Amino acid sequence: MDNFYSQKETFEKLVDIWERKANKKLIDVLILGFLAGAYIWFGWQVATVVATGTSDLMWFWVTKMLMWWVFSIALMLVIIDWAELFTGNHLMIKAKMKWRISWNSMFKNWWIVYVTNFIWALFVAILIYYAWLWTLSGDHLWITALKIANDKVNIDFTAAFIRWILCNWLVCLAIYIAISSKDIVWKIFGIFFPIMTFVACSFEHSIANMFFIPMGLLLKNQTALVASSWLDLTNLTWYHFFYSNLLPVTLWNIIWWAVFVWFLYYLVNRKN
Repeated sequence: MDNFYSQKETFEKLVDIWERKANKKLIDVLILGFLAGAYIWFGWQVATVVATGTSDLMWFWVTKMLMWWVFSIALMLVIIDWAELFTGNHLMIKAKMKWRISWNSMFKNWWIVYVTNFIWALFVAILIYYAWLWTLSGDHLWITALKIANDKVNIDFTAAFIRWILCNWLVCLAIYIAISSKDIVWKIFGIFFPIMTFVACSFEHSIANMFFIPMGLLLKNQTALVASSWLDLTNLTWYHFFYSNLLPVTLWNIIWWAVFVWFLYYLVNRKN
């Protein structure tokens, strides 16, 4: 098709792109990592607003679809504007497969991007909290945000592990399709459907949770509102956020891509 590159061309483009990413200056990686954290917040914030405004009016699946349709804007901004997102940068393994980058440069990029994504997501959560944007629509918006954060820290470890794998698989597929597309319209469609799928299916995204769970932890300080929410927030703590949620799934995410997906792509492309 004229609108898409071939599989071989797409693979080579991916290798070239992630080779350049691995060799970027530190200041560029920091800036683009900060921007990706903000873009993910844009998507989650508008998704929370949509969920709050439609949950009492429509069937569950309709609200879910509307919520995640709007969230796809986050990955569109990240991919089309070439921001540095930790989960998307797992595709850097393709450049390593071709021996175009070193293990050190790949893991260095992952570490820097992960930290900058987290810092910016946390910073934006603090900004939203003190801007009182969570008070829109009375108490309804903050209760939605609090409930989402609480649900995430109460996910069973095995379930969370599987949800993160499936989420990142779809994120990387969205990137792959977007890069294989030659024009912006097809890139948007290529991003939209995989991202809509992962969010509609309640898969888990580690960078998005860097915003959502800290937002819930900040909202937990509003004791009067917490009492009116009727939520059991026992596990909504920094400990559960880091130790039970973020750390184990991030590590398993890396292992999954570094071992299983890398090996599968190696088998397909070993002759090249």
